[in-house]
Formats: sequence, structure tokens, C-alpha cells
Amino acid sequence: MTACVAERRTALAITADGSYAARLTLPPASPGADGGARRGEDGGGGGGGAGGVRDTYGEGGRQQQGDGSGDAWFPERWTLDGPEPYAVPLPLDQPEEPDTDVLPLADGRVLVRRRVADRHDFCLLYPTGHATGHPTAGNGNGYGTGYGYGAGDGGGAGYGGGQRAGLGARGRPAGPAHGRPAGPGHPAWRSPAGRAGGPVTGQLPVGGVACEELDLLPPSPDGRRAYALTYGPHSTTVWLVAGASSGPERIAEVRGRCSGGVWLDRTGRMLALDRRSDDGVVKAVAVDLARGGEVTPLLQITDESNDRLLLADPDSGLLLIRSDAPGREWLGWGVLGSSLPVRFPECLRPADGRTVTPFAVQPGQALTPEGCAVALRIDGGGGSWIGVWRPAGRRLHELPAPEGWLAGAGLWTRDGVLRLPYATGAVPCGMSYLTVPSDPLGGGPAPKRARKPEPEPAPGPGPAPEEESGPSAAPAPPAHRPAHRPVPLQQAPLIGRRPPG
Repeated sequence: MTACVAERRTALAITADGSYAARLTLPPASPGADGGARRGEDGGGGGGGAGGVRDTYGEGGRQQQGDGSGDAWFPERWTLDGPEPYAVPLPLDQPEEPDTDVLPLADGRVLVRRRVADRHDFCLLYPTGHATGHPTAGNGNGYGTGYGYGAGDGGGAGYGGGQRAGLGARGRPAGPAHGRPAGPGHPAWRSPAGRAGGPVTGQLPVGGVACEELDLLPPSPDGRRAYALTYGPHSTTVWLVAGASSGPERIAEVRGRCSGGVWLDRTGRMLALDRRSDDGVVKAVAVDLARGGEVTPLLQITDESNDRLLLADPDSGLLLIRSDAPGREWLGWGVLGSSLPVRFPECLRPADGRTVTPFAVQPGQALTPEGCAVALRIDGGGGSWIGVWRPAGRRLHELPAPEGWLAGAGLWTRDGVLRLPYATGAVPCGMSYLTVPSDPLGGGPAPKRARKPEPEPAPGPGPAPEEESGPSAAPAPPAHRPAHRPVPLQQAPLIGRRPPG
């Protein structure tokens, strides 16, 4: 349904079909004197700072707990395709490092990437049921899941609707912590339920890659595979790190330093990357993973502009682009395979002190890309909030984020309902449903132009700003739409065009 934007790491990664999600999190804090959990003043999305998890856990992503501990990170899987979302904790005998990456797969397993010395190791985590025994006693919150891990006397709200397992706020069993010595009194590790009766997590190692720097790509469209990028002096390598027959497999090598990562189709064959050339200019290119990494130019608005692809919808072909072609970085849109120019709506003009980043596109709008609803994360001095915009509407609706929103995460239904995951002390796993205002998709006066071209000289490539009112300048697509293919968007002039008719 959507993909998390690779331009900025989000607090929750969601599979392309919206069935599962995963994040790296911490055990709930022990209750404070006022009866509330000491997890910060604000749940994240609705208050100060740039993101829910980072704000909740303090500077550097570490939770500031009342007892001074708080770096017992562990993966957590969310199930989103049922009547109500619920979370399953996937802790092991040792905590994860704060820079560990997690990625959900469509079968419910969670891929984990860990940095170990000079290599990056991968494993798949999955729940295996519950153990028998007695959890560590303590003042922890109840940790219930749909799997009913263990049993205990912990109080407080549980995850989902299963049994509760006591979270030992004082019990800290011994165990190594990625090379750091740990003992019964070590403050770095608290088992979510004690090893005797706590959650049981299965772990399947799937190999590793020896390199200095590695970045996971967003979840693949098919949900069965996972990819990553590594970097050399003059090229970037695409790796298949989950789904290969025997360990990580080198798939493609692309000349230049690449970043980003956006899937262009539903099969996981076409991958868009933002490639920096030798002269420092960044252009989005399409990489065909089925043909050994064959590279095709994707965005070339002007020769000198930096053109990055932020998000793509395979159904409609809608592309969300950030480019400095208008003179400063501006959010624009285009259609994959279309000869129409990239448009830079006036309502998305960058404002001082705030950043606008798309994170979800309404699916299922195959013939009307200009009617797709786009969800945007707006970061400013007052925190993070939601923006909703449609290319045809030319109006940005700004809405408050739910308390505890995991900023940058969300997905649309085909009916146009925006689902926003959130986590608070009272609701550790929740989903907010937002029905956004609709915009007229046509029937208005002829669109106004920001400026008219001069008779001479003939217009050349350049940005095409849009006015605030009126329907989209893009014509209605033909009844039969050819298969989408990456094309340079420099082929059509970007100013001086008139809609047909």
C-alpha cells in the first residue's frame, strides 16, 4: 500500500501490502510516582521534536527511564491486517544496539541487521509460542500479546488482547550485550519477561556482508525479499540479503554513489536510486534488477538540477520528486511514462523552518494519478504534523497528528482513509484512521499559468510552478494506458505548455 520514504529513516517500517510492520523499541518504563509511565512528556507525533520515537526516548534515541537504565532495545512486530493492530515483542537473550535495523516480511518474520566488527550480519526473527516458568517479579507493565507469552503478575496495559506477562522492572538476568560484559546488576539489559517465562523468539541467521557501510532498502513489493546497498570508491552495489538461496547475493553494481531507494513496480524488478555523478549532481535513475542492474535515466529536469525521487505509486504511476530546478529545493510531481513535465505546486513551496516529505500515496487509482491522495510529514518548530494533498486539488490540508504518531509511517486504503500508527504509554500499539477532505477533480475553469512564454526565444527546460486554484493541468489519461516504463522527464518542455482542448 505504501513504502516508507528512504530520504529519512522512519520509526516504523511497513510491508508493501500493509499486513505487517516492525520497529526497534524499548520495554515500557516503570510507573512514576504519579502512576504514569516515565517515557517523556509527549508521545512523539503530536508534540515537540521531529519524530515520535526519538522524542519519546530522548536525545540519541535512548529512553530516559526513572532508574537510569534504558538501552534494552528489542525488535517488535506489528500485525496490521486484522480487526485491530497488535504487537508481538521479539526479544533475545541480549539487547540490540540502538543502530540495529529491522524490516518486516510478508510472512510475519522480521529481518534484523546488526553491525558486528567490520561486517553486517542478518537474521530472521519470528515468534515460536511461549515458555513455561515464572517471570521475574517487579513493577513492570503487563506485556500481553495475541500470542499470550508466559504469565505473570505485572500490571498495566498489555499489547493487543492476549494474556499479560509481567515485565520485571528490577530483574536483570546476566547475559552478553554485543561484546559488552553484562551481569545481574548491569543496567544495560532488562529482560521483557525474564528468561524463565518470557517470550520465546526464534532466530534464523541468513549470512552477512563484509563492508564498512550498508543501508537497507524499503520493504520490497512482493514482501518475500529484502535488499541493501553497499558503497565502494566508485560504485554502489545492490545486495539481496533475504530471500536468496544461500546467504546474501550480489544483484547489481551501479556506477557512482547512490542513495534513496524507491520501488517502481509491484514485482520488485525496477528500483529507483538517486545517483551522484562525478560533478556532484544528483539524478534519479531506474535499475532493472532482472537484467543485471541495467540503468536507465529517470529524472533529468535540467542538466544542472539535483532531481531526487521520494515516492512512487505503481498503480497510477504518480512520482513525488524533490528538485532544486525551480531555484531552491521544491516538492514536485510527475507521472511515470508520461511526456508531461514535472509540476511544482505553489502550495508545496518550501517555507523557512519546515520540511515537507511524502510518505504514502493512495493506491488503486490506475487511470487518475492526479486524483491520488498523498500523505506528507511536515516537520517544523512545533513538531511533526500531517499534510494531505492531491495533484488535482492544488491545496495542502494540514492536520494534527495523533498523539504518539510514529512520524513518517502510515498507509492509505483504496477508499482514501489514511491509517497512522501510534504508540503511547496507555496504547503501546494503536492505529488512527483519518478521513481527509476531498478536492474537486475537474469541472472548473481552464487552469491558470504562472507565467506565459515569450514568443522568442523558444522555451527550454525549466520548472513549471502551479497556481493555487483550478484543476490540474494534466489531461485525462487515455482509456488504454501503456505499461509504465522509466523515461527521462526532460523530453518535454517544462514551460509554455497548454492543456489539450
